[in-house]
Amino acid sequence: MGDRRLTPKLDWVRLEGDAIAGAGHLRQKVAVDAPVDIYLAIERPSGSRVLALGFEQPPRNSLAETVKLRGLRVSEAPFAMGHKPWTVSIATSRTDDNQMFGELADDLVSVIAATSSGDEASDALAARLECWHRFLDHAGSAGLSAEAQVGLYGELWCMRDLLVPAIAIGDAVMSWQGPDGGPQDFQGSGWAVEVKTTRQLAPTVVRVSNERQLDAGDGFLALIIVGIEERIGSAHV
Repeated sequence: MGDRRLTPKLDWVRLEGDAIAGAGHLRQKVAVDAPVDIYLAIERPSGSRVLALGFEQPPRNSLAETVKLRGLRVSEAPFAMGHKPWTVSIATSRTDDNQMFGELADDLVSVIAATSSGDEASDALAARLECWHRFLDHAGSAGLSAEAQVGLYGELWCMRDLLVPAIAIGDAVMSWQGPDGGPQDFQGSGWAVEVKTTRQLAPTVVRVSNERQLDAGDGFLALIIVGIEERIGSAHV
């Protein structure tokens, strides 16, 4: 297919622009090599986004029974969409979640495209949706707050620009405690790093929410303050 690989994010915008009043679905096949047919659709009249997957046979593990993801409707039915006789549909329950669903669908398409059979695709799909279930249970469908996004940016910047050059990428990733809620953001053998990120480029005061953040026991503790200036489409550190 050459370079002709449509991305779901772009297709949602076009489909929503083409949607008209009435019932049914307006859909577009995703041009990607995969063992199942992949369609993006807009459900009318609700406007909900739908990811529809065409299988040669029913998935060996029923996604409709195993996937319990808040805000999603998962259905399976023996009707043809394209050349495959069995369809699995994943749809948003609320149009307020359409933006989040666009990210989810983009991720699922990438996962499915890396598989080589329908059974492998359904297994990979179920595993990936379970990852999204855990993420959304923690962060909510609205995603991270603005403050949490700033904090995450600072930690990832610190990892990429300071820790990876010093201790290699594998050790840097393994030392990251942020997702697990450790007392410091990074912990290694005999050392720890706490990152404070602020929207001020030259901050004079930072907030410490817990005294344990500044307690590394007998080890070395570094406090790194990251000041960022937000601009449209970028951030300056």
